Amino acid sequence: MKHLNLRLYLVTDEHCLPPGRNLFDAVEEALQAGVTLVQYREKNGPGKGMLEKARAMVALCQKYNVPLLVNDRLDIALLSGADGVHLGQDDIPVAEARRMADQFLANCATHTTGSALQLTNNHFIIGATAHNVEEALAAEAAGADYLGCGAVFATTTKRDTVPLGLEGLTKIRNAVRIPIVGIAGVTAENYPQVLSTGANGAAVVSGILAAESITEAVHRFKSDKTTSNETAQLFKRCPVYQADISNKDNDLEYKRVLIVGAGEAGNIILRDLRKQDHRKVIGFIDDDPLKQNKVLNGVPVLGTRYDIHNIVNNRKIEEIILAIPSMRHIEMNKLAELCNKAKPDVTVKIMPSFFTTVDEGSISYQTLRPLQIEDLLNRDSVKVDMSTFGKYLEDKTVLVTGAGGSIGSEICRQVLWRKPRKLILLGRGEGSIYEINRELQDRAEKGQVIPYIMNITNKEGMDETFRKFRPQIVFHAAAHKHVPLMEYQPREAVQNNVEGFFYTADSAGRYGVERFVLISTDKAVNPTSVMGATKRLTEKLCQILNEKYPKTKYVAVRFGNVLGSRGSVVPLFKKQIEDGGPVTVTHPEMTRYFMTILEASHLVIEAGSMGNGGEVYVLDMGKPVKIVDLAKNMIKLFGLVPDKDIKIRFIAPRPGEKLFEELLTAEEGTAVTSHAKIRKATLSEEDTTLLKQQFETLITLKDADAIIAQLQKMIPTYTPNRII
Repeated sequence: MKHLNLRLYLVTDEHCLPPGRNLFDAVEEALQAGVTLVQYREKNGPGKGMLEKARAMVALCQKYNVPLLVNDRLDIALLSGADGVHLGQDDIPVAEARRMADQFLANCATHTTGSALQLTNNHFIIGATAHNVEEALAAEAAGADYLGCGAVFATTTKRDTVPLGLEGLTKIRNAVRIPIVGIAGVTAENYPQVLSTGANGAAVVSGILAAESITEAVHRFKSDKTTSNETAQLFKRCPVYQADISNKDNDLEYKRVLIVGAGEAGNIILRDLRKQDHRKVIGFIDDDPLKQNKVLNGVPVLGTRYDIHNIVNNRKIEEIILAIPSMRHIEMNKLAELCNKAKPDVTVKIMPSFFTTVDEGSISYQTLRPLQIEDLLNRDSVKVDMSTFGKYLEDKTVLVTGAGGSIGSEICRQVLWRKPRKLILLGRGEGSIYEINRELQDRAEKGQVIPYIMNITNKEGMDETFRKFRPQIVFHAAAHKHVPLMEYQPREAVQNNVEGFFYTADSAGRYGVERFVLISTDKAVNPTSVMGATKRLTEKLCQILNEKYPKTKYVAVRFGNVLGSRGSVVPLFKKQIEDGGPVTVTHPEMTRYFMTILEASHLVIEAGSMGNGGEVYVLDMGKPVKIVDLAKNMIKLFGLVPDKDIKIRFIAPRPGEKLFEELLTAEEGTAVTSHAKIRKATLSEEDTTLLKQQFETLITLKDADAIIAQLQKMIPTYTPNRII
């Protein structure tokens, strides 16, 4: 594979040849000695026979796997099969040359001497000449791949040209990001000085072709003092295409990149990658039939998504960029699957979903992120109208319980974005409250965010909290959520999830809170666990409190598992994969509903603005996901093969778990709301008097079996699964 290595750049000028020396023999000797690039320049300017000579020179350079450029003549460069062209000051403009080259290559099935895809790095090189910083910047902006800068030193053939000098060369190096070479007057003696400016190399003519021994001349350039530590440090300053300054003559090593999507976003990323070191775009993938076999901005469209497998393996692709900002998650899932099947260890990067518009100022390679497990949910992400989102929170005092948890902390972030008057971060764990407070203080006004350590089971303490802060909106996220742990401690589950909820919600009503939002769970539906039963009970209590305090609107929001939360399987699977496996799954048929933390918090806040109180809202979680499929996808994200590199082991379901979760009971139906992803559950009327009596009995119980029995009386659909 040929690479653009400009370190020692030979220009073929027959004027410099001693009598009796053949140009092709001289160039071959220089190639054997190790020149890294050749520019073919005709003795008396373009003339008859130039195309045939150029083709012969291309063949010679291909023999040594060294790129060949043609001086001045774009037409000769394209027809001869050369790797590119070097344009002088009076030649066709760079931008026009790029357009013409792309059009020519797109209209030709192959180059004259072979496939157009055999170009250096699959890219037609366009070099330009620059005598000052202004010309250099203009050429870079027009799309030049490198610059020939000079004359660096005075020469007998350029007496009318004011030398650029080393200082001028340094200024150009500091001004542009593309590679540069010093031209004119470069000898083995001053070559180290040229490199010391940060230039990527130098163009040499007589210093090699006119030498008594071409081989020795090349070796003098290659084995001089430019490998000293001082010069090596200077090379590190070069922003891109750092030259190979070792004595090994290795080509530059690039990470080979494939871009899926040859539209505007893909081309913006392509232009950004050309400014970077160690990455080279090998081609585009695009399903548009009109783009097939085309060359866009010097990069070929290699095929459609169905060609990914062959392209990735045949062209040794190491990184794939999915550059389609409008892509739905379902399509993302399919594409990611194709990429992983092609090569499990290939890196896949995507554009963040917030890019709904494409512009050069916001999109770059740096904005891409690795594919994550959330991207592989087999549904589209939840969209929120940010212009109206959470407007009811503006200039309000908002209290969030469980503010240090996964959901609670994200709700706090979203609430702060809506500029509340006060945001109270309430929790009993000082470490987690400290962390979220420190994060939010960086973007909050002085005194706007208040951390508050309090246990919700402290009845007097919660009363004092509401009396002190007088919140208008409450999000109740505090709860014990770990199913198996609560099977071992039913009393703790009731005390925290039921009593703690009641003290918080009752205080909200007594102190005139406008809206109270309870975070519930799909495990409350036909519960088999203590945790699920306690959350269903809090939903029922919300209905009672809504009647007791008519000025406060109590609503509950029910949703499934949250990816990435502390109690989810994702962190567990991640650790198991990092440890070399096995990944443990409770049952091959176990399924769960999944949502991202951000999606859940958005919909909770949206639901908080709905209804007249007493409602239970159900979030549309899409289709349930098999846990074993989630495990396999996570293994693939690590570049590994499930059941080959990492084993999957099935274990028995844990206490309180069931094979599948539900969002509604058989008796419940749903009604539509103003948000497509939020439904309202149709609930039966509760016997308020009986439920109050049962609640008062429940909170006095200490024995685990007695607590379970009382919960069954209160929640008829509760079927305990306490295998402990």
